[in-house]
Amino acid sequence: MDPVSSALLSLDHHVNAVYAKLTDKAYEHVGFGKYDLAKIAGAGTTISIVISGLYGASTGSAVGSYALTAFNAGLSLAGAYFHPQIQKRLEQEEASELEQLASTQAAEKQSYSRWRPILLFVAQVAYGIAVQCFGSSPEGEWITSLPAEQVLDIGGISAVAAGNSILSVVSMKYFLNQTMKPPRADKGILKRIGAVLNKRIAIPKLKPGTVMP
Repeated sequence: MDPVSSALLSLDHHVNAVYAKLTDKAYEHVGFGKYDLAKIAGAGTTISIVISGLYGASTGSAVGSYALTAFNAGLSLAGAYFHPQIQKRLEQEEASELEQLASTQAAEKQSYSRWRPILLFVAQVAYGIAVQCFGSSPEGEWITSLPAEQVLDIGGISAVAAGNSILSVVSMKYFLNQTMKPPRADKGILKRIGAVLNKRIAIPKLKPGTVMP
C-alpha cells in the first residue's frame, strides 16, 4: 500500500474512533443508537440544501432571474423529495441489521475507507470558500443584473450548504459504521428530564368536592 493510502486509512481509523465515542455517549445518555444519529445527520443534509435553495430562489425572484429562481427552487424540492427516501432506507437497514444481530448474536464488522477523510477535507475547502465569499467587498455587476455582492452572498451560502451536506453525509457514513447495539426502551437523559419536569409542574390531587381557591 502506498504511503498516501496508508495515511488516509490511519486518519479514517482515528476519525471513526471519535464517532464511536459520540455514538457510545448518545446511546448511554440519550438512548440513541447509530441509526438514530445517522437519521439526524441525513436531516442535516436536507436542511442545508433546502435553505440554500430557498435563499437562492428568493434572490433570483427579487432580481428577476428566472433561471436562478428555477434552479434553486428545484434544488429545494429535490432535497425535500429525497429526504423521506433516505430515512426509509435507513429504517430498512436498521431492521435488517437488528434481525441479523438477534439471529447471529454478532454485529457487522467495521470497515475503513480512504474516501471519508478526503470528503471531510472537501467540506473544509467549501467552508473556506464561504469565508472568502462573505469576507469580500466587490463592486459592479457580475451576472446580468445581479450585483457582485449578491453573487458572493449566494456563492457563500451555497458553499456553506455544500460543506454542511458533505459533512452530514460523511457523518452518516461514520455513524453507520459503528457497532450495532440493541435499541433501548428508555431514552436516558430525556426520560430523566421528563421526570424532573413532571415533578416540578405536578398538579396536586384534590379530594372530591374540593374547590380550588
